[in-house]
Parts: sequence; structure tokens; C-alpha cells
Amino acid sequence: EYTYVGSNAAIDHNLYIKDGIAYQSNYRAGLRLLDVNNPTNPQEVGFIDIYPSSNSAAFNGTWSNYPYFASGVVAVSHIEEGLFLVQPNLPEPCTEFCGCTDATACNYDASAVNDDNSCDFSCYGCTDSAACNYDANATLDDGSCFLPDPAFGCDCSSDGAFVAVLSGTQQSEPFTFEGTGNPVAGVMDITLNFTGNGGAWPGDMAMTVTSPEGQCVVFGGYDISPGCDVDLGLYGAVWPGDWTGTASGTYTASVDLSSAGLTGAGTWSVTAY
Repeated sequence: EYTYVGSNAAIDHNLYIKDGIAYQSNYRAGLRLLDVNNPTNPQEVGFIDIYPSSNSAAFNGTWSNYPYFASGVVAVSHIEEGLFLVQPNLPEPCTEFCGCTDATACNYDASAVNDDNSCDFSCYGCTDSAACNYDANATLDDGSCFLPDPAFGCDCSSDGAFVAVLSGTQQSEPFTFEGTGNPVAGVMDITLNFTGNGGAWPGDMAMTVTSPEGQCVVFGGYDISPGCDVDLGLYGAVWPGDWTGTASGTYTASVDLSSAGLTGAGTWSVTAY
């Protein structure tokens, strides 16, 4: 399983594949073209930003596109401004002396002249068996190793739960719980038991994670979220699709916080809004 993480916070939406190119409508970030011939290492090969004022996570800009005209023209819909017709200028596919020409890649081919986007970097990781994040599958060290803290070791374990009963336009006070340790912010698993009345939805919830150094990452919420060093986006960017409903039930989500780069030994806090 591989995950591609884009360069901006805009919400991914309708995506179509044609001749190894993914044509992805990314709302405010416009139409993004990814070469997916090597699915382990997708590369952005073109884009047109039809909402240039912002790339934030909100429902403006392009909703969908159609790349299947014989002419190569792509139709791009714009929620506010109608239809755009664009002609991508894509690189020609490699046909001879092809291979990975990046000497730092795991599959570097010294005989290759033309790069075919096959370079793979999955062999990189922490190769120090004494480190907290040791990767037994890694063959090349990427400098990410961090050793156990003398006081806290590698782990941090803490449980927290809260209940809020709201009506109308009410909102709960932020709830914070803390844990002490030496973790790296990775994947956070969340379970929400939601009882709705038709006027709210699970995606309204926003959360922050704060490191001992005071750096924080925020994610979720409907149209506004607390200020933090790193913002992973509003509900559409982080919560699963069923979180936009109003039905009562148990909702689960896994949010990858690794891009925030939060680390540190000491007291960590998680706050729900």
C-alpha cells in the first residue's frame, strides 16, 4: 500500500486515469496531473490553478474534469466561474535507454540515460536497531533515527475521553488530556460516539496535538479551526466521508500526523474542540 501526499492542503476530489496520468480535481488547488506509471512514486507533471488566491481546504475551485477527448483537451469545471478548456503539455514517454537515473535511489540504474520515473526510495529508513523508530526493512539510513529518552524511553501511553451534550448553536469547552513520553507524532486513531439531532455532524470536531516544545498540529472542524504551526485541513481533508452525515453512531478515523514533524520528550497534549 502506497500513499501520495500532495504539496498543498487543498481537498482531493474527482480523479480520472488516462495513459498513466491521473487527472485530479483538487478544489482550490485546481487541476493536478500526476504520472502514476510507477504507483510507488507518483510525480506531479503539470497543473493549472483556477483558484489562485488560495490552496486551503475549502469547497471552491474545480469540482471535476474530463480528460478523454481525442484532441487531448481537458474540460475543467469551476464551481464559481464555469468551464475551462485546457491543453496539457505533457512530457513524452521514455522509449529507449530508460531507467532510474537518480544515484540516491534504491534502484539506481547506472546504464540508464533517460529517467522513466521508476526511481524507488522505499529502502530508506532508520537502520539503527537501538532506535525507537528502527525499520527492519530499511537498507539505507535516512537520518530519521531517534534514540530512547533516558527518562521516558520510546513510548507514550495515555487515555482520554469526554462527553459533551449540545443544542442549537452551542459549542463545548475544549477538552485536553495529557501524556508523558518521547514519541514521534505518527498515526492517530480516533473513535467518536456521536448522537445527533440533524443539525450537527461528526466532521464539526477539530483537534490539536501539541508537543513538549509547544509546536502543534491542528485538523478537522467545519469552517474554522484553532491556530497551530501546522494545519492539516478542515473536515473534508482529514475525516472520512461518513463523518459528513448527521446519523447517530460510532465514527472512527485514522489521521497521519507524520508530516507535522512533531517530536520531543516530556508532556504531550491532545485537545478536542
